[in-house]
Amino acid sequence: MPVWTHPWIAVLVTAGIFVVIQRRRGIPADLLFMGGLVAVTLAGVVKPERAIAGFANQAVLTIAGLYIVAAALQNTGVLDWVGEKLLGNVHSEGRALRRLALTIVPVSAFLLNTPLVVMMMPVIIDWCRKRSISPSRLLMPLSYLTILGGVCTLIGTSTTLVVNAWLRDQYASEQWTPAFREQLAPMALFEIGYVGLPCALLGAAYMILFSRRLLPNRTDLVEQLGDHRREYLVEMLVQAHCPLVDRTVEAAGLRHLPGLYLIEIDRAGELITPIEPDHVIHANDRLVFTGVVTTIVDLEKIPGLVPAADLNYDFNPRTRLQRNLTEAVLSRTSPV
Repeated sequence: MPVWTHPWIAVLVTAGIFVVIQRRRGIPADLLFMGGLVAVTLAGVVKPERAIAGFANQAVLTIAGLYIVAAALQNTGVLDWVGEKLLGNVHSEGRALRRLALTIVPVSAFLLNTPLVVMMMPVIIDWCRKRSISPSRLLMPLSYLTILGGVCTLIGTSTTLVVNAWLRDQYASEQWTPAFREQLAPMALFEIGYVGLPCALLGAAYMILFSRRLLPNRTDLVEQLGDHRREYLVEMLVQAHCPLVDRTVEAAGLRHLPGLYLIEIDRAGELITPIEPDHVIHANDRLVFTGVVTTIVDLEKIPGLVPAADLNYDFNPRTRLQRNLTEAVLSRTSPV
């Protein structure tokens, strides 16, 4: 029985396989969905021309281009200059929020939400860290302010771009009557602003007036540790001549260390966590362990594995938000 006669069976089987793979191996979502697209195409559920049609969509290409712009601004140091001009002489949370509202809302009307948030997050996190303010107090308003500004124009959010691309395709189709086709005409740049602009102004005003009362004052991992961070964490540098290079974590004997547990690997700025037994250790990797740091002596016995002199773990504003510190006390009756 050909699989293309029962497309739903192929789709359900593919989805089930990918759920199992994701739960067991933790494959990134982009690779997972790309694999799903290839699978349903090979099964005949979707024709090849339809499968690759999205990559030629104007809205998708626009979004991809704006991500490139965001990365360029970040890597060339423009964001540091923007952060200095925007929040350099600001010392209070309320004033910082007002400046963000006056800047982010109009900018997000012409720049997609996600790239703008990605660009501004390091600026805000660094400003909050220097002033001992919880980043969540400004990051949540940042997200909502970009959304509010994005609904003011056609190019402010990816949703309107996708909808407008669909309208353009339907408007060019000959299957509709002339009267109905006129209702499917593509949107103008500021057409949704009649509704979006009042919503943006009201939403920004609400954020300025009430966000400080409603948002929790969370602290990240480094602030939780304070002066005791060295009692919980140790960072080791893998030198080029270390015998652990090109060996898996399991083969290197780093899975069952007495009193220590390998929680992440920092590889040239790329954070690898959680650590699987088959992860391969490379030269210049930074291995971050947690546990009883006094047992670091066992690690120092390995040639080429030395304590990192410059601790990147403490002050990386992007990765520290991904960590959560939990201290548990086991009772005598615990099965652990």
